[in-house]
Amino acid sequence: MKTRAQFWEKTLFATGRKLNFKKCYWYLVKWVWDDDGFPSIATSADIPANMSLTYSSSSESSIIQRKEPTEALKTLGCWSSPSGQQDTQLQETTATLQDITKNIKATPMSQLEGRLLIPVYLHSKLRYIFSATSRVYSSLFSPWAPTIKRPCRETYTPLP
Repeated sequence: MKTRAQFWEKTLFATGRKLNFKKCYWYLVKWVWDDDGFPSIATSADIPANMSLTYSSSSESSIIQRKEPTEALKTLGCWSSPSGQQDTQLQETTATLQDITKNIKATPMSQLEGRLLIPVYLHSKLRYIFSATSRVYSSLFSPWAPTIKRPCRETYTPLP
């Protein structure tokens, strides 16, 4: 893995680019089996390892941060992890829905403005997330549906 990572660092350097090692991270995804034959993904405690890369422009070496396979990171607007854990995405989406709800409640609007707000504002913020995750759309909305529907109902009549 280190050889491949160093190859990409050298390739970027050859094209006039440079990796920022402070922004780089890596995962080790290895299955471990318990006595009953059930698999789980190994953690850093199970298999300690580190990786260091060297900048092509100097002999400066840096240790690249290792992430746990269950640790989700935001990539292309979506929180994902190698283990498939999507709790972080659910928490982030819930926080987004809370912010949207707060904004809806605080904004006086006409029926027409309300009808335009939801498709433009809400869907544009969440459309990609729903297609990029395996959580069911309704399971993400269920905790906040009453909170969102109430101010919408008070403000305007939603489209069918």
